[in-house]
Amino acid sequence: ADRYQYLAGIGLLAIASGTAATAAGALALPWRRGAAAAGAIVLAVLAALTFRQAELYRDGVTFFSHIVAHNPAARQAHRNLGEALVKAERPREALDAFLVAARQAPQDARDRSNVGAGLILLDRPAEAREHLRHALALDPHSTYALQNLAALETMQERYPQSLSLYRRLAQVVPHSPDAHHGIGTALYYLNRLEESLAALERALTLAPSRQDIEENRDQVQKLLEQNKP
Repeated sequence: ADRYQYLAGIGLLAIASGTAATAAGALALPWRRGAAAAGAIVLAVLAALTFRQAELYRDGVTFFSHIVAHNPAARQAHRNLGEALVKAERPREALDAFLVAARQAPQDARDRSNVGAGLILLDRPAEAREHLRHALALDPHSTYALQNLAALETMQERYPQSLSLYRRLAQVVPHSPDAHHGIGTALYYLNRLEESLAALERALTLAPSRQDIEENRDQVQKLLEQNKP
């Protein structure tokens, strides 16, 4: 949380620098020159320190790696590091970070769900399903666990199971386009095209700019028109 100090420090820094400038301006000329030189040195040192500190904010992996190196007990940082590593397409390292977070809070459904998501990325579906079911046992309304397990069931072509999970997700978050998109996808593979179209239309209403949903809706609509007598 140290980065949040910067905004809060602006007022104090303004007072300190304004006071120093006012005090220097009241000095005799030779002393003012000395104060200006000292001020330039201070600014140079602060600039160098700022440049070094700014390197930590280059990206999420760098930033959260720095935090966990200095505070290994920072569970949220391990979670954030894992998510940053997923975005950086480094799934094996991401799983390691998720596992640390899950070990620190074994009763947290989100961290357990993240472990499952990491295992999915590493193509270890059986282990992923075990962790995601564990997450749902900890919190039956965990949106992370429901969505990840539903996606896994779809990948494994277990469409009745994925449909059930996406419907549970839609009950927890009724305005989730991903939930309705997942329902529509599962119904499509179950050859229930009219129901699929209705779910995809609902998803597109919730996320009008989602091209993937629109393409799937158009595909189902086309199939229905072709099947008309």
